[in-house]
Amino acid sequence: MRKSLAQDRAAELDNAVNAVKYYRDLLDDITARLTAATETIKTMEIQHRELMMVNQQLVDELQKFKQLNGKQQ
Repeated sequence: MRKSLAQDRAAELDNAVNAVKYYRDLLDDITARLTAATETIKTMEIQHRELMMVNQQLVDELQKFKQLNGKQQ
């Protein structure tokens, strides 16, 4: 009986260790995905700022063109 109880406890402990490993691996994967997503967002924010600057330059050029075009008529 004592041997059976020890075997049951050992099995419970093994199950707990396996569960901890499973969730640790899951958290590691989620952490890696979150890190990658955060880096992607940072890159996209930089690209967005750059595109906003280019857009503003184009708007400025268009306004100059409209002003010159209006003066010629």
